[in-house]
Amino acid sequence: MTFRKTGIAIATLAAATAALPAPAAASVRDDAQCLMVYSIALGQYEDQKDRDYSIATGLYALVGYFSGKLTSTLGVDSLRSVMTEELAAEVAEDYETIQTRCVAESEQMADAMMAAGEALSGK
Repeated sequence: MTFRKTGIAIATLAAATAALPAPAAASVRDDAQCLMVYSIALGQYEDQKDRDYSIATGLYALVGYFSGKLTSTLGVDSLRSVMTEELAAEVAEDYETIQTRCVAESEQMADAMMAAGEALSGK
């Protein structure tokens, strides 16, 4: 998995305040699927004995990122309405394809954050 690159970028540059380019437009369902994928990954990672802090931080950040996308669009109560058993079954049925899409968006966001961080530091 490519969680390490994404996790490190997010953890390192979360405080960057520069305007970032918007990731490719995603539907609410896509964002809910990604939230579920990263929530599952975080839950599985939390159960491991030897954890890398940067990976855990990155996974928490990704859960927060997709939660934020959903709540900024639909409001805080949206999480309850979109995180359903139906969505869980949908994600389970096509997990690899959905995970690939979610990781691609996450990497795009991480690259944008890295670029913003470099711009802020004058690199």
